[in-house]
Amino acid sequence: MRIVRRHLLPGGIYDYNTTGSDDVLATGLSVFPHGLRVLNFLAVSDAPISVDRGRWLSALRRYAIDGRPVFDPANPQSQAVLERYARLADSLGKPAEKNGLEDSSSMRQKIRNPLVITDDNMGWEWREID
Repeated sequence: MRIVRRHLLPGGIYDYNTTGSDDVLATGLSVFPHGLRVLNFLAVSDAPISVDRGRWLSALRRYAIDGRPVFDPANPQSQAVLERYARLADSLGKPAEKNGLEDSSSMRQKIRNPLVITDDNMGWEWREID
């Protein structure tokens, strides 16, 4: 994480899969002052990470593959998926839930006795089981 941090541009964001592990969340938050959990991924940065619902949905509406919109405005199923993304954006600032967004202050309050993963301990992979 410290290597990644040195290579990020100012305001840059690094995101990775935490596999739902509090230890992996805590490891990222031990190096970066700002974090945002998105489902089971963690985005970390030296700068605050903001979620702008309107900007996010606008970007999703512009996504296209081979010139065709990914979220076709004429397709009710596409609109239903966009609505689920909107609800995900709205989950920030509410009580944390597994399938939502969570800011770093909430994660730091919730995580107890984490093992910060390093090259020397490899987290659970090298732990002996009693």
